[in-house]
This record gives sequence, structure tokens and C-alpha cells, in this order.
Amino acid sequence: MGVGVNLVLTAVPREALAAERIDVLISPDGRLDDERWARRALYRERFLLVGPRGHALPESVADLRIYGATRPFIGNTPESSDHDEAERLLRILDVAPERRIAVSSSYALVGLVAELGGWSLVPATNLWCGQAFAARLKVARVPGDMQVTRTMWAVADAGSRFPELELTAAAAQAVVREHLAGALASVLPELAGEIEVLSGA
Repeated sequence: MGVGVNLVLTAVPREALAAERIDVLISPDGRLDDERWARRALYRERFLLVGPRGHALPESVADLRIYGATRPFIGNTPESSDHDEAERLLRILDVAPERRIAVSSSYALVGLVAELGGWSLVPATNLWCGQAFAARLKVARVPGDMQVTRTMWAVADAGSRFPELELTAAAAQAVVREHLAGALASVLPELAGEIEVLSGA
């Protein structure tokens, strides 16, 4: 059985799934929703505000507009689905960063927030990917009670790979529940409770 894990969203893993080169795809892409595909929602995580430790993070939307305009915003490249959600958040909050840096990995993103004194809007597990820099970060909920989340999905062919989908979804959720949730909190206490295991399609 092949399982494709697609954390940086591109067309390649979807094409591999459609061509049956992999059996199950784990991805933030919930758009594979025509009748051919069966899906299982695995977990949901909140987008969080992250900046360098030693600097107070803004607690209001008005303060975030000032903070965000004067520090470099470290974001994902447009190929990532996280890019689209972060940009949507910036528009909702009416934050217009004057300086932007786009990177293709969570490790680089978190590292540049720490190294450059920048800031970002990222899901909790992205911070886990950059845990080498955790001691130099501060994390908070986005001001204004913005409830922007990312859901991870397991997707497979409904006719020929349904048992593999169920097995993969159960295994992935067990890992999140038994290991990843605690690992997040050990990296940064602020990440406790920021990932939720889901049930159902």
C-alpha cells in the first residue's frame, strides 16, 4: 500500500492518486470531492499568530495592523494551501505588510520568524516542524477571535481502496491523538489544545 503525504499542496500527489500510483493521499486538499473519491477528515488545527520571543504580540486587531506593517511577514509560497488561508486572514484583518518573504517549507518559515524578528500566521503543526527555533518564538491566538483552521484529509478511491482508506485514517488519527498532540505542547505550551482529532467524512 502506498500513502502519499501532501503538506505542500501541489498537483503532483493528486495526479499520483488519480493514476493509482498511491492508494491513499493525506492532504489539506478537501477539493477531491467527486463521486470517485471517499474522504475522511483526520484532524483540524487553528492558524496562530507567531512572532519572536522578547517582543509582545499584538492583542487587538488595531495593534496587529501596526505590528504587521512594520515587521517582515514570513509566508508560504503560493503553491501551498496555507498561503491562501494566511492571505485570506490578512485581508479579513486588513493587515498590509510592507515587507514579505515567501518560503517553501515550514522549517524555513519558522526559522526566519526567529532569525529576522518577523511574524507569520501558521497552523500549529507548522510550528512543530520548526521546533528547533521554538525557544525563540512566541505564539498566540489571532486577535479578533479569527477562527481560521486547516483540516487534514485522507482520500482514496471509493470503489477499490476503501479498506485502505479506513485503515490509514484510523492509524493517522491514533498518531495525532497519542503522540502529536502531546508533542506540540512539549514544543510550545501555547500549542496545547490547538489540534483536534475529527470523526466522520
